[in-house]
Amino acid sequence: MHTKISLENDLKNMGLRPQDTVLMHSSMKAIGSVEGGADTVLDALCDYFAPGLVMLPALTWTVANMDDPVFDVRGTAAVVGLLPNLFMKRSGVVRSWHPTHSLAAFGADAAEVLREDHLNHTPCGPTSGWHKLMERDGVILMVGCGLTSCTFIHGVEEWNDVPNRLAPPKRFTVITPDGGRVEVTSSPHQGSPSEQYGRAEEALRRTGALRDGVLGSAHVLVLSARKTFETVSALLRENPHLFDESRKA
Repeated sequence: MHTKISLENDLKNMGLRPQDTVLMHSSMKAIGSVEGGADTVLDALCDYFAPGLVMLPALTWTVANMDDPVFDVRGTAAVVGLLPNLFMKRSGVVRSWHPTHSLAAFGADAAEVLREDHLNHTPCGPTSGWHKLMERDGVILMVGCGLTSCTFIHGVEEWNDVPNRLAPPKRFTVITPDGGRVEVTSSPHQGSPSEQYGRAEEALRRTGALRDGVLGSAHVLVLSARKTFETVSALLRENPHLFDESRKA
């Protein structure tokens, strides 16, 4: 059975530093049996990265399918598993206000990093936490999940203006933590390019953007956000249709 200490050792063995900025996508099932369960995983993350910043996706893209879309920062559940939903309820954790692609973060500057998420008119805009992850030379951990779950690459496609990735703008009502209401306009993602993101794996490994690790019983893809941006951007400049569903692998 895994413990808080063994999980912290796994983070250290991946070459991660306590002062790092880290975004973790996760499968609790893949991590396996942990003494104290999911809360112990979150304790290990928050304690190990106490001098840095730890973020989990709190995605709610299904809100965009509503006729009258309302996103409640306090209560709309994330659609990406157990750990994000537990994490965003913890004391000291800040959740951003973007109606479909919010992030939850813990760290001294968490509120500042996420402050402008909802002011972007796309899911991963230039002042979003997704872009700041790259600016801060952060690390992305794909714990028990593959590149198809890597929302950051959606961001890289946005920043490279890949065609047909964004739907027409939609108006959302955001209920803020104090119960207020804010109107937000954003263009949701469309299509399923993420199903093809594995096409970038070879290049990511070749450039050193991707290495392997372990957390508990889970295999981890450890990605440098900045190198991933640089590598995938180069691939998209060469072929903007790399991740198109119709393209032959």
